[in-house]
Amino acid sequence: MISRGAGASAWSHGLAVPGRWREVQSRLNAFHIEAQPVARPATRGILGNTAWSALDFWTQQAAALLVFIMVGNLVGPAAVGVVTVAQLFVTLAMTLLIDGFSDALVQRPVMEARHFDAAFTLLLGLGLTAALVLVLAAPLIAALFGMPDLTRTLRLLALSLPLIGAGAAWQALLQRALRFRSLALRSLVAQAAGLGTGIALAAAGEGVLSLVGAFLAARGVDAVLCAVLARRAPGLAADRAAFADILGFGRHRVGNQIVGFVVMQVDRFSAGLF
Repeated sequence: MISRGAGASAWSHGLAVPGRWREVQSRLNAFHIEAQPVARPATRGILGNTAWSALDFWTQQAAALLVFIMVGNLVGPAAVGVVTVAQLFVTLAMTLLIDGFSDALVQRPVMEARHFDAAFTLLLGLGLTAALVLVLAAPLIAALFGMPDLTRTLRLLALSLPLIGAGAAWQALLQRALRFRSLALRSLVAQAAGLGTGIALAAAGEGVLSLVGAFLAARGVDAVLCAVLARRAPGLAADRAAFADILGFGRHRVGNQIVGFVVMQVDRFSAGLF
């Protein structure tokens, strides 16, 4: 399923990349994906993976709650309100542009290196595009919600979207390989980094920036850890057929994600507006 040694040469075959980058890829891609099928766990493995996956999910939920309780008490309700509204738009961007397309890597019966290249390029590009849109639209959104501080907050939080996009591709590789234990431990470290950053900034009297810093730190550490664990360098060229495969699955998945987001978050948007 995973080949060593010849992986680097097979990986760089047919790609127009500089020699230096090819050398970096060969070192990073210690484990090379070559027509990799979906991993099939045994029954005991399913139970263990379920537990680790649940720990991963609840770690992120509990950490988010702790940040708002511990840091929010230091900075006050006004700052919490501004950051909550800003995070809604970041979450919407993630739902529209990122979540569905990363699932395409996990769901494919067989995945080749070109599929990862296409997905990584697409997710990073969409993350950068979404960040630019939010940066430009921030003043209008702030005026709509009547929150002057929302402009700077939204622009800062938008910086996380390229990190989230790139991290989603590496995370999909780990999910595909059923490395849920690694994913859960990475969440513990990333969320602890975010919480520590938020508390330190709040103690220094940074106000809204405390919650923003907590979010950015958690997302940054998360993306770095996913990259380290996946041990996979993206390619500099992508295959049109692979793009079509990823887009073909992702566009339907995104539609389902939009419906779910609207149902779950409409009350928060209404509270922010009125």
